[in-house]
Amino acid sequence: MKRALFFGLALWVMGATAPNAQPVQLQSLTGNETAVLTNPSGSSQPASVQLLRGTTATRTAASGNFIGVAGDTYFVYTAGSLTVTGTLPNPAPDGDTFFVCNGSGTAETSVGVTAPTTPQNQTLATAVTGVALAANTCLRFNFVLSTLTWYRTQ
Repeated sequence: MKRALFFGLALWVMGATAPNAQPVQLQSLTGNETAVLTNPSGSSQPASVQLLRGTTATRTAASGNFIGVAGDTYFVYTAGSLTVTGTLPNPAPDGDTFFVCNGSGTAETSVGVTAPTTPQNQTLATAVTGVALAANTCLRFNFVLSTLTWYRTQ
């Protein structure tokens, strides 16, 4: 009986002083990853982890030329440039939003944006060429997957 009591006391002490196990930590996602979402009818669409998390990615550049990257939400050019040109992200998920922003502090005289045709055959509902963009303002575009069309909404 004494032996069982001593053994039980020893286990209790060891349990009270033993270090707790550390939880396994998953590797952090950067947001640049892409998940493929499939609907019940079997069609699938890529979606960035940033989009699924509800976060945004911002690229900045001193020059005014850009190429939109899937998963990015903002392109901000930071230095004054008389001409800004670029393409919207492709591929893009349904409802994607992309901003082209003037963060330079000076007005731009000519901003042009195009929709690329590879891998999705995207179009731009209204041409965006030679648009004047005031300092610290943005152009906003929204994508509709069913028509593969970007719409300028701001």
